[in-house]
Amino acid sequence: SEIGLPFSANSSPETITERNAGLLKKAGARLVGLGLESGLESIRGEILGRPTSDEAIIAATSRLKAVGIQVQTFNMLGAPGETLEQALETLAFNQRVGADRVRATLAWPMPGSAMHRAALERGLPEDLHQASKGTMRAVCAEDRAPFESLAALFRLAAVSGLPPRLAGSLARRIPVGMLRPLTLFDAFQELRWSGVGIAAGLSYAAQAGRPVHRVTYH
Repeated sequence: SEIGLPFSANSSPETITERNAGLLKKAGARLVGLGLESGLESIRGEILGRPTSDEAIIAATSRLKAVGIQVQTFNMLGAPGETLEQALETLAFNQRVGADRVRATLAWPMPGSAMHRAALERGLPEDLHQASKGTMRAVCAEDRAPFESLAALFRLAAVSGLPPRLAGSLARRIPVGMLRPLTLFDAFQELRWSGVGIAAGLSYAAQAGRPVHRVTYH
């Protein structure tokens, strides 16, 4: 009310009631980010430590979209024990709920997390806490390359409605290096919902460095 600017916010599906969705819209929210994480409840609850039901996610996205608020989802790929077919279920679920914006990252089992315990139970190195994000990505999936390619394809595939089976076929066949130009599409999508101009966005990126080295990468 003092500043008069629209805003975005992060929340959890369980907190998005019809009343709260209406209040967010009244306050000026243009987008709300939700942790979808995985398209399978078993991976979401047992490995990622997020026991959120499919029904809760579907209800939350429906309530937000009903009042005109865009939905952004956060997704993880390559969790300990996850197969590429299971990761494609995450893509399918995003398409099912009609996510307006998506972010997909490769899983990184932080020490002390449910994912970290799941990684150790599957016989992955005990010194995981000493690894970098790049190393962690290598040990979280048996075959790292398709997961990296799927992460690069994920946003375009989700918003364009690309069939998950086709996305999986492309991820298996196209090296991630050839998909790097898609980061330009990702950046454009970020600027679209944030309302930040291209010049300002590039200026910020030049000063802040690579997204992986920051807490936030808006």
